[in-house]
Amino acid sequence: MTEQPENTGGAHRLEESTSAQRSLPLRGLAMILIAVAVLLVGWGIYASKKDSEPVASTSIAESPTQTQTQAETPPQSETEEQSPVPPAAPPVETVKVLNNSTVQGMAATVADKLAAEGWKKGEVGNYADAVVPQNTVYFDSANPNAEQAARKLADRVGGVAQAGQPAGTEDPNVLVLVLAKDIP
Repeated sequence: MTEQPENTGGAHRLEESTSAQRSLPLRGLAMILIAVAVLLVGWGIYASKKDSEPVASTSIAESPTQTQTQAETPPQSETEEQSPVPPAAPPVETVKVLNNSTVQGMAATVADKLAAEGWKKGEVGNYADAVVPQNTVYFDSANPNAEQAARKLADRVGGVAQAGQPAGTEDPNVLVLVLAKDIP
């Protein structure tokens, strides 16, 4: 029975060396993770400062006139550089005339009257999708010139202008006049 204390001491030493071996890799792993975290934070700070501050590069051999010229030229803002000026929208002059009344040939007659007044004649036909209570000029709100042209045409035909176009009209540069009654 005297052998048991000796075995316990040997087992105790074995446990100590095993726990020491386990704790060393965990400490090493923790140190690596901390180093990676520090590097990521540093990189994030560098990247955010790089994007927000303009970098001024000057040469040591730069002459005073070059420096003065650079100082007099105002820097472009980031929004000017990133967003080019969109091309101007074309004027809206074409009118598609659709008849929504019971009067035969009214769309063709009105289209001819408008063409004589300077509007470009578009498609002429019937509108059977719904009943409109008054002459209605539909326009595409994506074109900034369309609403103004639609209001002008609506005044001319004694009707109203409304955003959105009937199905089958995909051109934002075309107005759609749906007739409920004849125009003067």
